[in-house]
Amino acid sequence: MEQVIKIGDIEKTFRSNGATPIKYRKLFKGADFFRDLTKLKNIDLEKLSDSDVEAVEKVAFTMCEDSNKAGASFEKWLEEFDLFALLRATPEIMGVITGNLETQNIAGESKNGDPAES
Repeated sequence: MEQVIKIGDIEKTFRSNGATPIKYRKLFKGADFFRDLTKLKNIDLEKLSDSDVEAVEKVAFTMCEDSNKAGASFEKWLEEFDLFALLRATPEIMGVITGNLETQNIAGESKNGDPAES
């Protein structure tokens, strides 16, 4: 699934697919995508820990097509945004992930019953 999300005044394209967890682990030296995703599922912007903020930043960077194509460093990419703008975009970023997960069921079929694309 792909979606353009506005972070502050900047629009970025975010994509989630089967390679996302692998890219995440490679970018962040063995980090667990699904563990960090679980942190984001119930994130409370009023009670953020450092690990919550880091999880948001890492997941967003991994999913952002602009950062992947341009070969931007993690730190340089983060410098583009106000921290709180990125945190406020977390529900939309999560929507890209959950939208991708919801389009396929465990049997590997899309919602319309066709075999899921690989």
